[in-house]
Amino acid sequence: MLRCMTQQSAVLARSAFAGPQALSKAGRVARVPVSRPRVGRGRLMCSAAAEETKNFLLEYVYVPEILDKRGPYREEHLAMAKEQIAAGNMKYGGPLNPPTGAVFLWTCDDPAIIEEYAKKDPYVKAGLVPSYKITEWSILLK
Repeated sequence: MLRCMTQQSAVLARSAFAGPQALSKAGRVARVPVSRPRVGRGRLMCSAAAEETKNFLLEYVYVPEILDKRGPYREEHLAMAKEQIAAGNMKYGGPLNPPTGAVFLWTCDDPAIIEEYAKKDPYVKAGLVPSYKITEWSILLK
């Protein structure tokens, strides 16, 4: 059903929903200046730092009954992950539910850091993670 609006109510509705706008004294919608991302070489760039650091997913596949087998290795496994978070290389990590594997989000320049981490992880060394993969990930939406 269409509803009719007065010009003033239409202006108020546009100002409430049209984004960075404000009403002028005359009751018209006025644009408010908004900072825009820089454009360079045909693409948007938020900052130089955004281009330097890459994002990676480290995906683990667990053995069946991981919850029963991880006990002796868990403390060292978690300590290693916390160390990488403190160093700024890893942002997040955790198991899937049900626990068939785990995913870790890394933000670093070199995937060799991730490979080295995985090879030293007590879960991998003990055979609790029979396979893993490292994939570069482009974050499109935040």
